[in-house]
Amino acid sequence: MRVPSAAVANRIYHTWSFGVGDPDARHVSSVRYGLPFAGKRGRHVCQAFGGKYSHHGKLHYSVDFDLPIGYQVRCCRSGWVAAVRNDSNKGGPSRKYASMANYVQVLHKDNTVGCYMHFQQNGVTATVGKPVKRGQVLGFIGMTGFTSRPHVHFHVKKNGDYHAGTEWATVPFVFKSKTREGLVVKTGCWYRNDESGLAVKTGTMQKAVAVKKK
Repeated sequence: MRVPSAAVANRIYHTWSFGVGDPDARHVSSVRYGLPFAGKRGRHVCQAFGGKYSHHGKLHYSVDFDLPIGYQVRCCRSGWVAAVRNDSNKGGPSRKYASMANYVQVLHKDNTVGCYMHFQQNGVTATVGKPVKRGQVLGFIGMTGFTSRPHVHFHVKKNGDYHAGTEWATVPFVFKSKTREGLVVKTGCWYRNDESGLAVKTGTMQKAVAVKKK
């Protein structure tokens, strides 16, 4: 490009940005996800889509499953490990810890990204650049980042476009179940894997309280 004058040259600048995924990605709605944990024991959903505590705005389509510290986190959908953080040892029930979670980000075939958060320090076992399959162990849960209890946070996102002024956003997803429509988990309910690896609901908060009173 020919620059007409030195004055114009002094005003020329450029910007750049990068992110995991593709801002033009289109999530394949027919994909069914696995639960981010193994075992036949039901696990409690402390927050589902639109959770009042923190699942709003960009994080609207997110799910939190209570897990004990040190429990294995499993890959929900096959892909390639695009980014990890493994060094944080800080976390708590304050937004000041929001950027301190250990995480794994998995790039999917449709260029969306599966995000898993709150791993313990040095608890991530996934390796950047390596393929991962559904059900594969990604690491071990902890209490890093913005969290008041040990749990795995999972969401699927599409990247934003800095130059177009758009930010990344989560997209709706469903877990693989016995029904064609798949399973959308609800806050306060318990879910587990059946013998075929399908997600099934095992109970609700109301039922658990009733059993405890007995």
